Amino acid sequence: PNTMNRLGLVVNDIGFEPFMTELVQALVAPLCQELYPNELVTCALDHHHSFVVRYRTNTATNEEKNTTPTPNDNPKEEDGNKGLDMHHDSSEATLNVCLGRD
Repeated sequence: PNTMNRLGLVVNDIGFEPFMTELVQALVAPLCQELYPNELVTCALDHHHSFVVRYRTNTATNEEKNTTPTPNDNPKEEDGNKGLDMHHDSSEATLNVCLGRD
């Protein structure tokens, strides 16, 4: 979905744009207006770049965990991104949702 992620998917590309637009209008925009009432930009949240990214679930080495290795214990690059580094972008609001266990 961008240059910071290898395994991601823009959800608008698979038919989720109406759902994400409704989420912005029903949840994100009102929340931003409540939290930042003096910011004019919160009245104009009218588009989104929505995507999902797969992150690795197992980053500790077997030595750190003191366990016997299993096939899932040695994540390869194609198993997902290690994490998201500190960055800045031009978004007015960002909503991060964990779709996994952690």
